[in-house]
Amino acid sequence: TRAVSEGTLTTNLLAPWTRALYGKRIQQPIGGCVGLSAGLVDRFLQADIWFSDLAVHGPDLWMTTEALVSGARVVETHLGRKIVEASSAQPDLATTVSRVVGPLFRLMEQHHAVWEEVRGSVPLPRTGEPAALLPETGGIQVERMVRAFRLGLKDLLPVWEQIMPEETLTRLYPLGLLAVEEFQFPPALWARVVCDFALAFHERRLSRDHLLRALTPLYLGRVAAFLLEAQAAPAARLPVILETIDRAFEEEKERLRARWR
Repeated sequence: TRAVSEGTLTTNLLAPWTRALYGKRIQQPIGGCVGLSAGLVDRFLQADIWFSDLAVHGPDLWMTTEALVSGARVVETHLGRKIVEASSAQPDLATTVSRVVGPLFRLMEQHHAVWEEVRGSVPLPRTGEPAALLPETGGIQVERMVRAFRLGLKDLLPVWEQIMPEETLTRLYPLGLLAVEEFQFPPALWARVVCDFALAFHERRLSRDHLLRALTPLYLGRVAAFLLEAQAAPAARLPVILETIDRAFEEEKERLRARWR
């Protein structure tokens, strides 16, 4: 259980993209705590990732993905309130985005044969009380996020032009003109952006680290829109907001499948 503003990289990217790719409606692909069968332990120990970047920055996501693609029975368990302790050693946001999204994209390449065949999605069994997003008790500060998005639109456009086609960019330009309180970044457009970045990553159009870092202002823009929508909605509507994001990624997967080479 998290507050709305916590775990937004999971709720707005990792969970919906993992669901779309592998067809399982998982809420926490990097939950930080797992229980493994002996069979999966053996499978993991025999894997060849232990001296790679995945073992350093993506072990949670790697384990989840391997479980999903192996056909193992995956169950999510509600563990209560998720408390994230602040640390002075936290990396900057661009580094975090690179370290989280990079493994997601690399695993896409490894398991293309699996996700290419997956259509739609099915729920996962869950135990314990239903996990939920908690409404925010304090004010949500989105002005800085919107400013970061606008700055990215101004300074990173030459980079984005190498990653996203003109049809995507044309839909992004008007967002930079919106007032903060009216800012929007629709889930369908966000899913399109992530798809374009995944394809550019796969095709190695530029340095992968540079590409992943260039996603950061777009991610901040999406989070700002998500938080504004959640703030204005009653708590009972939060699951609907999340489901809208998930479905947008599922619909975008058809375009991904058509363009992947």
